[in-house]
Amino acid sequence: MKIIALAAGLGAALIAGNAVGADWACQGEASGWPGEMAVTLTVSDHGKLKHGDASLRLGGKAMQLPMAMVTYDFERLGEPALGKVTFVTVGAGVDAENPPKSKTASIELIIGDKRWSRAWGMYAQRPWEGRDAAGFFGAIPMPANEAMGKAIDTADFLLIRVVGDEGGEVIAMRQQALSSRKAIQPLVDEAHAKALAATKDFRNACEVVGERE
Repeated sequence: MKIIALAAGLGAALIAGNAVGADWACQGEASGWPGEMAVTLTVSDHGKLKHGDASLRLGGKAMQLPMAMVTYDFERLGEPALGKVTFVTVGAGVDAENPPKSKTASIELIIGDKRWSRAWGMYAQRPWEGRDAAGFFGAIPMPANEAMGKAIDTADFLLIRVVGDEGGEVIAMRQQALSSRKAIQPLVDEAHAKALAATKDFRNACEVVGERE
């Protein structure tokens, strides 16, 4: 699954087709330690650069759940220098064939000596194929504050725990390595260069974001 598909969980809809006054999302990707980097540059229908961000999915090419993706903005449009951390998106799932006892859970994000938590309903609104427990994957965005950004920049590891409401049931847990900004900058540079190149031919190389005709 491409990183841009996960970023869609934050509310950005990528809609193909001809658009009037729409924006275009141009993406470049790079792979290496400590994960998969995607840079998205958004341009207007006239080709003017409007926004950019970089999302690092921690871990290797094979996505394992739970997972975490760290999203940064850029200090200046058109340049690959990372700005502040804006989101950490946690991906988690439940298995319809082997469902947990819990019906809801909390997503816990532990970085260094800091902890953040967000509720997660786990299941779809309706039963799937007549079952009470539906297989489900959720991308859960956690807006980052200054403390979270600092923790990500200084800690060695990030720990994700999915804790159920039934007796503190630990549904899933994964630890991911973090790297310094200096270490991940080559990935940013590579992905940014690809995304920037795509903006030159955005109508053919990029995805429409906005209303269709």
